[in-house]
Amino acid sequence: MITRTLSPKNLDSDLINILARAEVCITNLEAVIPENRGYPAAASGGTWVNAEPEVLETLKNYGFNLIGWANNHTLDFLQGGLLATKTNLKKYNFRETGAGKNLAEAASPAYLESEKGRTALIAVTTGDLANNNDIAGEQRHDFKGRPGVNLLRYHTIYHLPEAKLKLLKEIAEKLQINAAREMNIAEGFELPPPEDIFQLGEFWFKKGTSEQVETLPYQKDMSRIEKSIKTAQQQADYIIISVHCHEMKGKEKDKPPEFLELFARRCIEQGASAIVGHGPHILRGLEIYQGKPIFYSLGNFIYQSDTVKRQPADAYEKYGLGREDEVDDLLLKISNDYQKGHYTDKKMFESIVPCWTMENDKLIDLIIYPIELGFELPVSRKGWPKITDNTSSLERLKELSRPYGTEIKIAAGRGVIEKNDENGERS
Repeated sequence: MITRTLSPKNLDSDLINILARAEVCITNLEAVIPENRGYPAAASGGTWVNAEPEVLETLKNYGFNLIGWANNHTLDFLQGGLLATKTNLKKYNFRETGAGKNLAEAASPAYLESEKGRTALIAVTTGDLANNNDIAGEQRHDFKGRPGVNLLRYHTIYHLPEAKLKLLKEIAEKLQINAAREMNIAEGFELPPPEDIFQLGEFWFKKGTSEQVETLPYQKDMSRIEKSIKTAQQQADYIIISVHCHEMKGKEKDKPPEFLELFARRCIEQGASAIVGHGPHILRGLEIYQGKPIFYSLGNFIYQSDTVKRQPADAYEKYGLGREDEVDDLLLKISNDYQKGHYTDKKMFESIVPCWTMENDKLIDLIIYPIELGFELPVSRKGWPKITDNTSSLERLKELSRPYGTEIKIAAGRGVIEKNDENGERS
């Protein structure tokens, strides 16, 4: 989430040296480069994150050569902002994917040639099945598609014992909660839910033996992404999936939702070499599945949402501010003078950079470097990464990874996963 530029001489040299050793260097661009070509959406991914094209030069100076940009901010400035961002990414010679002028373009892998092989990147962002606003539209022979993102939607199904489900149905009937939907279904404007599902508003309920929540990838989107993996298998030696996911397990932000785990493992089974997750701005666990890494969230690398230069009227109105107020007034209002929110959470400013080696599409070794983003610094200097000897992020990652059977050794201020055997087990 980059909104400022930094001179190459001011980049952390230790970090630059580490990144320079990698043939393939991937990041998620979570900012729009609209250049006044896009209109602000009525609602955003949080802040309307916009930046000048020069920030892309800074990303190049870090050494990034593959960019995924499917995330909840891609449409902050609607289709015009999306297309302007794509133009700028091309101008700066990035291999990019995850968004485009139609669904085929958004879902198409990006490829990078390197000495040891060809790598494909497929970028995906997640969203509830009820929210289709950001998904790119299909191209037809008789109608053009719609600019948008490569979206993985998911179902949320709430299981209830029979008696409680019956009570819910009685309440819905008494209050006529589903009246509009039932009329739409009767008139053919909406499809009914599956037979075993009771729908209350946007929520799906199902009879079960106990109260529980189930989340599942939407099969149509899953099939499209599997097709992209199959295509990439014919074109590349390694396939990386970049997935942006804010959803969490219950109230536990550092735990991925069930559907993301199912999705990640399915992608590996279909031929992906690694899954690189991001979205919640904090670390989640690491799973080694069939000898390949799944990073459920890498946290932040660059985090600068509070140095945006401009925000639309919608942002000011949301917080009771008017035309006379400026962006600093807005940011102070949102954060209660920086007493709450992301900028008070130290975990968002302690993260990792993983570097790994693969041979024959299997993980050989993995070194994890801890980084800090200047939590104690003023907003004007916060958000740039530096290699650190502070192992707090490694300790946190180690604990979050244990439920997946992943053992991370911390030595000399670095995290290490040792060589895996041909079955993918750690030796």
